[in-house]
Amino acid sequence: MPQESQNPDPENKKNQSRVLLGAACEVLEGAAHASAEAFHTLNSHLSGQQTGVVEGILKGNARFLEEMSRSMNAVAERFKAAQGPSQ
Repeated sequence: MPQESQNPDPENKKNQSRVLLGAACEVLEGAAHASAEAFHTLNSHLSGQQTGVVEGILKGNARFLEEMSRSMNAVAERFKAAQGPSQ
């Protein structure tokens, strides 16, 4: 790993902080959205639209993981964009 210089650029540190804060917000937003989707899926199984509590729990869990995967991919793209072009 490359070592950071003794006098880091303040603008670079600010940019890194913004990227990290944006990524954290995106993860939290994704978790909230994923939770809502999971509960919506579970509720559809419990309310009689579809049958099966266990199936509802399993499908709700799968929906949560799908949504979190989308969120984490978006965060990875944010970090790639912040790093700039590959060398």
